[in-house]
Amino acid sequence: MILSNAVRFRERLLSSCILMALACALVGARANAQSNDLIYAARSGDLPRVKALLASGADVNAKLNNGATALMYAAQNGYVEVLQALLAKGADVEATGSNGMPALMWASQNGHIEVVQALLVKGADVNAKDNDNWTSLMNASINGHLDVVKALLAKGADVNAKTSIGQGRGDGGTALMWASGKGHLEVVRALLAKGADVNAVANNGMTALALATQGGYTEVVQLLKSAGAR
Repeated sequence: MILSNAVRFRERLLSSCILMALACALVGARANAQSNDLIYAARSGDLPRVKALLASGADVNAKLNNGATALMYAAQNGYVEVLQALLAKGADVEATGSNGMPALMWASQNGHIEVVQALLVKGADVNAKDNDNWTSLMNASINGHLDVVKALLAKGADVNAKTSIGQGRGDGGTALMWASGKGHLEVVRALLAKGADVNAVANNGMTALALATQGGYTEVVQLLKSAGAR
């Protein structure tokens, strides 16, 4: 009889443990689903949905398998109100995806000045680098986003930072080289005004002047020469 009671007690205990484990698993699955929903809502710019999910406890810093967060998608697509809602809930401005790009870099690449400003106010690292040592300034410069370039420079962006060796997107290049090679005259002017090295040389021997000449950007060539390019 005593043995039978002990067996029944162990069975009840085991059942309780199994039920608790299932409950925890369900709660975890629900939380993961909520967090993924938040990321997708941010990616599509669905502000009411983002606010509702945040209010219900969705993890503002959850990541997809590629490392992307809700904040990164909001920044990439220029959804400033969504971004501000995420920041208000403690979104990590320095989180990076598998390519090493933080939210500021995404916003800079796509020219979303209001998003860039919001991230800078929250202390985003203006000189953060991705896996290829590209910076937000380089991304803004190569795409000709003058207002973003100026905002980054005003916050102390390293105007002479270089990309890394052997990573495929222009080894040893600088923001000035990228802007010159794309013919972005006013961006070139802004970079030079902040002390960009006009004669910096990439690992393949190219300079800002050589790239501007190669692209046929006469005004950029003249500006570079007036700044001492040789």
